[in-house]
Amino acid sequence: MKNKIIIITGWCASGKSTFADRLAESINIPNFSKDKFKESMADAFTDDKKTLQQRGSNAAMGVFLHIAECLLKTDTMCILESAFTAQQMEGIKVLTEKYNAECLTFQFVGDVDVLTDRYWDRQQKIHWSHQFDEMATDKAAFKQQYIDGHVNSCRGEAVFGQSIRVDTTDYNTVDYEALIKQAKIFVGTD
Repeated sequence: MKNKIIIITGWCASGKSTFADRLAESINIPNFSKDKFKESMADAFTDDKKTLQQRGSNAAMGVFLHIAECLLKTDTMCILESAFTAQQMEGIKVLTEKYNAECLTFQFVGDVDVLTDRYWDRQQKIHWSHQFDEMATDKAAFKQQYIDGHVNSCRGEAVFGQSIRVDTTDYNTVDYEALIKQAKIFVGTD
């Protein structure tokens, strides 16, 4: 059996995590979210958001890539989910090439204003390591930081393999069942 990996990437508040969980349940393969690693490390090692922003994401990515490599060594399919930067995508690409793995990438995007509003609205509900405390009262500054930190860092993603771009501006217009069917075909369960 050929190694296969599914990547779910894109902008924050575009529905990546929700879709990754749904897809993992539908096709019965493990889903790993870089944010979960970052949150666990944040709770264990620091309460300083600035330190975490600088180092936490890189450390989480290192652990994340190690787990992905362990799975690829054993021909175990998996889903990797995060708002990956181009540099992080390159690290995943190196692994897929090393283990001759096929890749399906779902790239979640949407209208920047809509996604910024979603991210703004969920600031009090998400893990502290993802919150923008210093801009909690200035929505214009928050939007600029969202664009600089999330949208622009993902725009140049080194997307590879089979790629599907998903516009989640309006969740109600996304055909999630069709996306799951495409993943099932990719992994050979449909």
